[in-house]
Amino acid sequence: MTVNKEKIKAGVWSAIGGAIVVMIIGFGWGGWVLGSTSQRTADTMTADALVARLAPMCVAQFNGDAEKDRKFEELKAKKKSSNYSEQRDAIRNAKENGLPLPKFKSIKQIDDDISELYRKIKKFKEKLQKKHGKAKALSILAHKIGRAVYYMLKRKEVFNIEKFLEKK
Repeated sequence: MTVNKEKIKAGVWSAIGGAIVVMIIGFGWGGWVLGSTSQRTADTMTADALVARLAPMCVAQFNGDAEKDRKFEELKAKKKSSNYSEQRDAIRNAKENGLPLPKFKSIKQIDDDISELYRKIKKFKEKLQKKHGKAKALSILAHKIGRAVYYMLKRKEVFNIEKFLEKK
């Protein structure tokens, strides 16, 4: 039996060329992404979902305050000084002069809450990744977030991380 090296060479180069074309089409138009891209997308989606959920709570707290109109006017007046240190000093002076400030969580408390939510969701995602692989885990998490948002809007409930992470 004789081996035709030219046919083998042409076949190998055709396979390599075909693989390159398939990758170009897949990544360019087929929606394929690298693991790092899907990780960034999942992180962005998580952060956006948290901001979208926390913003209405902040607005609701502000709207529930009886003195919101006066405080809003004060904030607009102080907004003219865009320097952070000036704003911080104005808040400190208001506290020292006995001016009632809104009873919101501090930025650090809100940041800690967001960090805790992010940590729990990230841990949940890692658990899913071990069981299903990275791509399937991101798909499951995105589906779960979508369902959570749907039911929160339908039932007019606030986000509950324990309910979100419970196994069904």
